[in-house]
Amino acid sequence: MAALSRAYGDEALSAFELDFRSDGERRRLPLGVSWQVPFEAVEPVRSFRWDKGTPGFAGWYYSVTARDHVGYESWLERDWLIQLDRDPQVRAISSQPFWLRWHDGRRQRRHAPDYFVRLATGHARVVDVRAEEDMDQRTREAFAAAERACEAVGWEFEWARRPDPVLMAQWTLSWGVKGSGARVEFGGHFRPIRRASDTDSRCQSPW
Repeated sequence: MAALSRAYGDEALSAFELDFRSDGERRRLPLGVSWQVPFEAVEPVRSFRWDKGTPGFAGWYYSVTARDHVGYESWLERDWLIQLDRDPQVRAISSQPFWLRWHDGRRQRRHAPDYFVRLATGHARVVDVRAEEDMDQRTREAFAAAERACEAVGWEFEWARRPDPVLMAQWTLSWGVKGSGARVEFGGHFRPIRRASDTDSRCQSPW
């Protein structure tokens, strides 16, 4: 963060650009111009596909909060997406909302955060999901740039790491608390996530 502050100083609003899709149109604007765009309603800048032999596991989760399918690129992203969906402070969620573009002093860089979240207060949060053991230098630099950009416009930034196993078990037991009908796409089919309070009194895994 210190290196980024020295590089950008008070010019973060013009040093960063947001590249996004809205209403089928591709737009690329300085952060200082585009930060008020409702990114919770934009289209993903990357597709969510899973092919045999490729790393990760992409899919679509039906969000009760968004009343639409929201994409994810790994099991960990899906787990955090489910947690965001059940958070009463979250009012809207979008995935891969924009490319954040900047120059790091040597070359042009870009990074697509995993989620953009609109909170009940009206404030915004950008969420990047990555297990700490999977972090490399390039990813750390990208997360630092995202945090710096968020700081410049008053957004929250969260690095969502791998949750504690006990906490993850609690999440699993409380899937769907915002409403019924949440579904996860697996192998091209949508399967319901059921709550522990449903008729068989057991939490049903979507798998």
